[in-house]
Amino acid sequence: MHARELIDLAAFIAAQGPILLGSMRQIPAAALAHYWTVSKCRLDRWNRTLRHAQTSPLPVRGEALAALRNLQVVCEEILISEMPTRIWSSLLTALDYQIGSSEAQPVAANVLGGHLEASNRVLSIISYNPYTPTGPGNELNRLRRLTERWTDLLLASLGSLVRIADFAHDAARAEEFSRDFDRSQQPGIRKQAWNLLTASLRETFDPYLRHVTPNADLNTRIAGAILACFPVEVFDSTGIYHSLWNLRVSTMTANAQQLVDQLLAADSGSAVVADQ
Repeated sequence: MHARELIDLAAFIAAQGPILLGSMRQIPAAALAHYWTVSKCRLDRWNRTLRHAQTSPLPVRGEALAALRNLQVVCEEILISEMPTRIWSSLLTALDYQIGSSEAQPVAANVLGGHLEASNRVLSIISYNPYTPTGPGNELNRLRRLTERWTDLLLASLGSLVRIADFAHDAARAEEFSRDFDRSQQPGIRKQAWNLLTASLRETFDPYLRHVTPNADLNTRIAGAILACFPVEVFDSTGIYHSLWNLRVSTMTANAQQLVDQLLAADSGSAVVADQ
């Protein structure tokens, strides 16, 4: 999953979050466990790269430019993926509160806490910026400002359904955005508004997301775990989020195959015991 698709994921979570909360359904344990496990793997990869960057002089010329570019794309991925992480964490926390559970919120808090630590390391790299005004440090800083503003806007779309102040970058700004959202819109108008918002989101970030995403494999698995938690009726196989629909289908297929394999293995083991 490319970083630009993480933008779509963030918009989808915010757009369909009210339906998930309204369903009062408990998050599937397998999806929650998968989300935590793969998120920790991604954090480990990020931290290895960031630790190396903070303990070594940042190269700027010759063959070392490849290492600098790799650092930049990892930082981009961390900043972009913080958008869905914050929004998904707000929904998991709100859902736990609604159904009187304590399963999802600790997982959300743990993943978000680790993500924020990685983001703070990115901020340290940005603040140590020996580059030119058009260099990678300044590009990352512009991207950071964009992600923070759009995260607050997407959180604001959830209104009073989540504790915006606990997950926004700027609580006052998010609350101001929230007052601009009219949650009484007719479903058709609301869908059109989200299509326009998502298109604007893509256009805004497209100039910053031209590089290969270093952890596309883990991003895909994290997104699959999140999408598996939503009821199937929120997906449109032909609409603006059709790529997310395809990902959900492939995730469910893979999960079903894994279950079949486990059942066959169990049957095989039982047969061996019976023969003995």
